[in-house]
Amino acid sequence: MRPAYLRELKELSPVIVLLVATGILAAANLTGPMVRQFDDMLVFPICAGLGLGILQGLLDRWRRDDLFSLHRPVAAVRMETARTLAGATAILVGALAFVVTHRLATLVELADRERFSQLLVIGDEPEHLGARAIGLLTSLFFAAWAVARFAAGLARIRWVLPALVLLPLAAWSLLSRVGSMPAASVAALLLATLFALGSGLVLAGDRR
Repeated sequence: MRPAYLRELKELSPVIVLLVATGILAAANLTGPMVRQFDDMLVFPICAGLGLGILQGLLDRWRRDDLFSLHRPVAAVRMETARTLAGATAILVGALAFVVTHRLATLVELADRERFSQLLVIGDEPEHLGARAIGLLTSLFFAAWAVARFAAGLARIRWVLPALVLLPLAAWSLLSRVGSMPAASVAALLLATLFALGSGLVLAGDRR
């Protein structure tokens, strides 16, 4: 399983760099009152997760006849588990870059306000991301990735487009009915787990 995991990480490395760069840029530009900025913050994990999931799903489709995958002495389910873990690693790295950058940018902005308070118009102060907000952002990242990977990795190409359209709508409908951040995080993680397992089982079955 380790060779498959390392190979997947290597192939995802350009995407991981892009996720880190995008996360840094997004977080640096989204400091401010959380009540105003949080909706904008949700765009990053959802779009990044969809992009990563589509890429990884397409890689999974192309590898059905890959000799590396077919002839490794590793069970099919373990092979797909390694690929799933590689995708999860990419998500955690991107989320970490976003959270750390946002915290540093907020500290800098607060320091600037304190230093130049006489020159600034004081309004609502910027806020750090709390544990609930971080949990929701990361959970949505996982959910978007898992749904997109499942859809893009489907065996029959005619299923891919409807799945990419309908599954995110169904996921959003589920999450929009949840009233609190912790509950929404749990719902998103449940969704991510179900679709990640579905991707692994479907792809493992295709290799039999």
